[in-house]
Amino acid sequence: MSAVVLTSNFKLENVSFKEPKKNTVGGQSVLLNYFNEKTQKSGPLVMQTPKMRIPFGADVQESDTGVKKFSVNASLANEESNNNNLKVFTETIRSLDSHTKNFATENSELWFGKKQKAEVLEEFYKSAEKKSKQDKYPSTLKLKLPSKVSGDKNIPLFDIYNDTKEVVNVIDNSEIDLSCLEKGSEVVAIIQCTGVWFVGKTQFGLGWKVVQLQTFKTQKLVGYSIVDEDPEEVEEEEEEEEEEEEEVEVG
Repeated sequence: MSAVVLTSNFKLENVSFKEPKKNTVGGQSVLLNYFNEKTQKSGPLVMQTPKMRIPFGADVQESDTGVKKFSVNASLANEESNNNNLKVFTETIRSLDSHTKNFATENSELWFGKKQKAEVLEEFYKSAEKKSKQDKYPSTLKLKLPSKVSGDKNIPLFDIYNDTKEVVNVIDNSEIDLSCLEKGSEVVAIIQCTGVWFVGKTQFGLGWKVVQLQTFKTQKLVGYSIVDEDPEEVEEEEEEEEEEEEEVEVG
């Protein structure tokens, strides 16, 4: 795996794209490379996220053939966010989107087989950032949780750790169980950009997958948690309320 890049050290000028690569069904993809100044090597872009909230937990989509695909959506920063690390990460993701669209415009003949205007490619581009239907909620970043089928087993190609850095077992009866990714919990992830994907010549975008993920569970009240009030304090509050009511009546 390539060396992990923190967003505080990320430099957009170190990003490059390889030549389009054809697949077996006639489609194509473009690998994104990043020159790591620390290692002095180029390779896939692997970044560590700040702590992010996952409002919906894990998502599982099953195809008609029974193949399951897993993903998780993590909240990005909005105008009300006070987490500076999350703001920087959000801007990094958006700068990569913009860079990809600009490069696609300059190299549209290579990527799409003909010259395309920036306005057209803007319509074609499908970002991994998903906008909320309600403005009060932040947008989310879709992160794939890669897996492979081996015989009758679905094997995760990622690792999950709990808040004490212990590995979480996500295999249950040959199936992947992601109940550890609770709604509303927080995660820190190491993610890899999988490059530019294409659907025909009318859709494209950057993909992201999880390599490692650490979970931080939501704090829940367990058992009896009600704090008994001091009877004397309650009596004093009741007396004060009665005095206030009398003053209002006199007024």
